[in-house]
Amino acid sequence: DHALSDTVEHSLTNCLNFAGRDHHG
Repeated sequence: DHALSDTVEHSLTNCLNFAGRDHHG
C-alpha cells in the first residue's frame, strides 16, 4: 500500500532527524 509506505518513510525520516538533532544537540 502506498499510504503505508509513505508512513514508514515519514517515520524513518523523523527518527533520523531526531537522532541527528540529539547527536548534534
